[in-house]
Amino acid sequence: VEASGNTREILKSGDSEAVSPDGSFMVYRKGSAESGDYYFYRMNLSDGEERLLTKKSGVWTTVSPDGKWVVYTRYGELTGIWKVSVEGGEPLPVLNENATSPAISPDGKIIAFIWRRAGHPNQIALASLNGGEIIKT
Repeated sequence: VEASGNTREILKSGDSEAVSPDGSFMVYRKGSAESGDYYFYRMNLSDGEERLLTKKSGVWTTVSPDGKWVVYTRYGELTGIWKVSVEGGEPLPVLNENATSPAISPDGKIIAFIWRRAGHPNQIALASLNGGEIIKT
């Protein structure tokens, strides 16, 4: 909804959307279900300009409070937490654990997530956004 009260369509296709804390851009993934190729994009909300961030996408996307990182769950041998710059580039691992659904602390230093281990109930755990081991469950 615009300030005038009118609405406009922003995204025609895509999912796993997240809006930057300052509301200037959104991040989402789009691709082909047939090929299984999904990519992360960033769109400026003022003019609709799209930028490819990475060809290695995931789900449960969020943007860091400083607006510099996209943090998400990436699937592979183990499901883990990854991040990529909002300018694009090579994704970086944050946590190589079976982890999903990241949420970032207001100071941008800690992520909370669901930690899944075979034979154990799911737990909420904490780790540094800069990577490393689980700090607390």
